[in-house]
Amino acid sequence: MVERADLVNQALNDAVLVKNPVKIHEFMRYSLLAGGKRVRPVLRLTACALVGGEESTAMPAACAVEMIHTRGNWRTCQVYRI
Repeated sequence: MVERADLVNQALNDAVLVKNPVKIHEFMRYSLLAGGKRVRPVLRLTACALVGGEESTAMPAACAVEMIHTRGNWRTCQVYRI
């Protein structure tokens, strides 16, 4: 699991580059790359491997799931600030 989580972290790092506006992209990278277990994307990669697929094919979907989960956490943080 740790190896797949490391692959997901690398793919997420490659997916969100620092562009203009820099502040927004830095915030996105900070939130997304702050760590975590990466259970959701690892489960997708594992399921892909179990049915004979290649991880490289499933990686974009695995990263998308983690990005959506992270975005959901932003909303939760905003609610509790009020």
